[in-house]
Amino acid sequence: MKNGKNDSVMLAQAVKAMRRAVKNVIAERKLRGQPLIIWKDGKVVKVPAKNLH
Repeated sequence: MKNGKNDSVMLAQAVKAMRRAVKNVIAERKLRGQPLIIWKDGKVVKVPAKNLH
């Protein structure tokens, strides 16, 4: 039987790791002056490096 508490801890860790990874990708793209390609409102969008936060 699975332990719900352990599952929620693992989920929280996974979400934290994913957010950290996304932050790193954004920072790297901005540093290199490369656009970030994202999915927004059902379409592929290119965000220029100067617009990355």
